[in-house]
Formats: sequence, structure tokens, C-alpha cells
Amino acid sequence: MSAEHAGAVAGPFGFRVTEQTAVPLTEQTRQLCCAPYVNGEFANQVIGEVIEDEHRAVAPSFGFDLAAVVRHCYQARRILLLRNALLTGLLGAGLGYVQKPTITLLTVGALMHTVRFVRTRRPSRRQRVFLPVILHHLLGWAPFLVAALVYFGLPLAGQAGAALRPFTGLSRDDLGGDALLDLASRTGEAVWHLAAGPVALAVLTLAVLVGYHVITYRILTSSLAHSEYPVLPPLPNARIARRVARVATAQYGNVTVHSADPFLGTGDVVRAWSFALRLRRHSRDGAPGEPVMLDPLKINDEVRRRLMELGDEDLSHQQRVPGTCLVPHIVADGLRDLDDELVCGRERLTFPVAAPATVDAIIRHPQGGLRHFQRVVVGNVVAGEADNAVRTDDGRVVARLRHQEVGVSAFVHLAVEGGLLYVEFVATVLPPVQHRYHLLDALHGSAGRQWGRAIGQAWRGWLTDTAAAPWRLGRGVWRVSTGRSRMNRAERASREFRRYDYGARLSVRTLAAEPEPVTYLQKLDAEKYVKLIERVTAESVLDHLERHHIDTAEFSRRVSVIQDNSIHISGSTFQAATAIGVTGSVTQLQN
Repeated sequence: MSAEHAGAVAGPFGFRVTEQTAVPLTEQTRQLCCAPYVNGEFANQVIGEVIEDEHRAVAPSFGFDLAAVVRHCYQARRILLLRNALLTGLLGAGLGYVQKPTITLLTVGALMHTVRFVRTRRPSRRQRVFLPVILHHLLGWAPFLVAALVYFGLPLAGQAGAALRPFTGLSRDDLGGDALLDLASRTGEAVWHLAAGPVALAVLTLAVLVGYHVITYRILTSSLAHSEYPVLPPLPNARIARRVARVATAQYGNVTVHSADPFLGTGDVVRAWSFALRLRRHSRDGAPGEPVMLDPLKINDEVRRRLMELGDEDLSHQQRVPGTCLVPHIVADGLRDLDDELVCGRERLTFPVAAPATVDAIIRHPQGGLRHFQRVVVGNVVAGEADNAVRTDDGRVVARLRHQEVGVSAFVHLAVEGGLLYVEFVATVLPPVQHRYHLLDALHGSAGRQWGRAIGQAWRGWLTDTAAAPWRLGRGVWRVSTGRSRMNRAERASREFRRYDYGARLSVRTLAAEPEPVTYLQKLDAEKYVKLIERVTAESVLDHLERHHIDTAEFSRRVSVIQDNSIHISGSTFQAATAIGVTGSVTQLQN
């Protein structure tokens, strides 16, 4: 953890008291701030989880500022509500003046929304009854053509036919110059009266959508631009501002209070192993050696020191593991009593920070319901490392450093109980932020290109966004108007019940992540760093045991099984392959 996040703690647990100063937004912060402008539901989920329960803990934040993300979620939701309100108002006016074209627009928009739902999601058996999959194959851009035909063509043809009906019984000789002029005049008036309303409705709804996209693009290219000090959006009221201020400090704590996942916000578990080792001295005659008392603090310090060497500043930039961060990670269940030591009874909040003496006490006494891990984070490129280019010996630039955006975390738990050493290793991989949230990096700063992109985006979503505006407006107004009541309900529950679930349930970073690493290099990097951390952990434990003359034969065998879990068989004699370990793999090569 960086030095600016270190704060004083008065008791065993406490809150950080350091002031938060304005710093440039990191890449992950910018991408997560972009997410609510691209996906409105993202904003609702973040606000509902982080803000609407003021007593809920927050997941640790590595590489991004959660408070800035929350502020942009509120701003994105305000802009989206305004857009949907304008579109709903225009639809209401259309139903009053141009009823049939408006109904046509709503119908075709709903049809296109159904098609996109079928294309982007795998419907259940019940949904397939009402949403035929045949739409996926038959309807692509066809609804646009159908909309243009029904919206303009058929009504115009009907009105033109009505205008021509008085002239259908006349012969060719009767159609003189005056009659033709009268026919043209009537046809033009009919077309104008028919087309004026639908065209105005179409133009105005498109203008609202274009304006919405232009506003969001300018936010992404100004306040979320590279190397900009953040001008954070305002918050709705003082109560929410107090909660965001608390979140801004709690996100950097070393205590994770969770509801179900102790590794919340770190991705999926890709590797895990554990074993217990009897602590006895070496015995030359084969008899059990004498028991050895091992200090858990010393072995934890040894492992910590060796893991920190991965990003040691004494190493060259080429050999240093990029973005390495080593912090204590205290895990606690969220369901706690009001008089629990981890809960501040006055504010009914869990303490996010454990003092160093508290961490040492938890290591010595692992039976207290709090679990200590040493967490190693790889993948958060800090300031200065991004400028480290790949260079030849004579200084020529071969390639700029490109971060793979995958976060690797490893959790190491070491406990001494009952004369045994318990070693636990858990590795997780957090995929990169979704590609659509990288929009701010793809946008060009020129206003002309932003307008062009906004017009194209508005046209592609014209029918669906316009048709869905009333529903989205109603749902958005409901969420905004009932937000205070949800906060009050959580406040009453934390006050009235002796036991309350303070645990964090959702990680904003995980919510915005891809389902899995996207590129093959990202998968290779994740596997590489997991193996590096695992190797250093095992070697540091082994060296510490050998220095204290503890029998390490069993430990060495188990580590060999864990690390050497792949066998490569070469030759035509072997017809079968064997893999060792839970995550074992095997490759058979033929000559």
C-alpha cells in the first residue's frame, strides 16, 4: 500500500485519519468512471450497493478510486434521467398529434429491443416460447427498413390515394392544366400535413439522443482525460456526501468484512492448495524428532520479505515484477453483533483498518474468527513504470510498455497450531475491464469527430432508446425517489437488530470486468505471475524451516507434487498420459 494511504489507528481497529488529496486518475479509475455513461444499470448497481446501505463495508480498492466512480455514477444517472424525460415528453406529444406514426415507432422499437435481447442473451426455455429464436436469423437491420416503410411510406400512400380519389373518374380530356395543378396542390398539401408531424417527431427525438451522446463524450474527453486532475461531479445531498467521504477512506483498509466471498474484488480462484506439517527436528535414526516451537511472526516476516523482493527497487526495471504490492489482508465475516470489537457501536460501522499490533495478534492467535493473509497484488502499474519502454543496449526504443490489464492476487496464510505449521495458498485472477468501458480511450478530442460519432450512435439506437424511454424513466424515477427510504430502512435494521450483516457483497471492479482474460497473452501473464509468487512462497517457507533445523522432507515432497504437476511424455511406446495434482496437466508428444 502506498504511503499516502497510511493513517493512524488509535485502538486495535480504527478508521483512517489521513486527508485525501487530489491526484490524477489512474487508468482503472477512468475506465470505471466511464462505465455508468455507457451502461446505465452499472450506475444503479454501484449506488445501490455502496451508498444505499450506509453501514455496509466496502471491498478493498487496488488501482482505482471508488469515491470518484460513485460521483460519476450519480452524474451519469442524472443525465440519463433527463434524456429519458425529454424522449417521454416527445412521445406523449406525438400520441396527441401524430398518433399512428408514434404507435408505429413504439411498436418497431419494441420489436428491435426484443431482437437485441435474443441476440445478446441466451434465453431460457420459457423465454424462447415468447421470444422465437427465428427473429435472430430473420431480423437484422430489417426493422429499420420496416420502420421507414410503415412510418412514412404506407401513410403517405394512403393520403396520396385519398387526394387522388376525386380525379379517378375523370377522362384524359378532362384532366387539363387547371385540373393537374389542382391535383398537384392537393397532393402536396396532403403529404405536407401527413409528413410534418412524423418528421418533426423523428428529428426531435434524434436531436435529444445526439445531444445526450455529445454531452457524455465531452465529459469523457475533459474531466476524465489523461493527466488531468479530477474535477469530481457534485453529490445530491450532505448525507450521501458523508457516506462517500467514508468510502473514500475505507476502501484502502486492510480489513475485508464480507458477506460470502473473502476474496471479494480479486476475481476467480485459479489455484489453491494447503497442507499441515509436523514441526519436528531432523532425526538421523528415523525416529520422530523433538517438537520445535516456531514463532508464526518470524515465518510470516520471512515470507513477506521474500515476496517483496519481487518488486525490489534494487532490481532493474527489466527484472522487476511490475506493479507489485504487498499488504496484510484481514478477513472477517459480515454478520456481527453491535458490541463486536470490529464494529464501531456509535456509528454502527465496521473498522476498515487494523493496527500493526492487531495484525500481529491475529497472526499469533488464528482461532479468533479473523483470518490473516499476506496479499500480493501484481498488475497495478504505478506512476513512472508506464514510461519504462523496452530498449536495446544502445537506448533505442523497441516497444512501449503495454500493461495487460489483468490483476493477479495471491493470498498466503501461515498459522502455527497444535505443533503443526499450516500453509495455505490461494491465487486469483481478475480479468480486464470490459472493452466497451474503454470508450474514453477511443474518443478523439476534436469536436467534429465527437459530433459524427454521436450522430451515428444516436441513429443506431434511435428506435430502441426512444421506445424504451418511458419504461426507463419510470424505473429511474422510482430508484431515485425511493433511495432515501432504502437508506432509512437499512439504518433502522442496523439499529433495531442486535446482529447485522455488515459484509460487502459486491465489488465495483468485478462488476465491470470481462468474464475471463481476453487475449492469450493475458492468460499467459496471469499464469506466469501465479507461478512466480507460488515458487517464492514455497522456497521462503522451506528456507525458514531449514534454518531452524526442522525436518522438511515431507514439505519438499508436497511442494514437488504441487509445482511439478505437468508431465511431458515423448516417444511412441507410451499410449497413456498421467497428470498429478488437482490442477495437473499433461502433454503427450509423438516422435
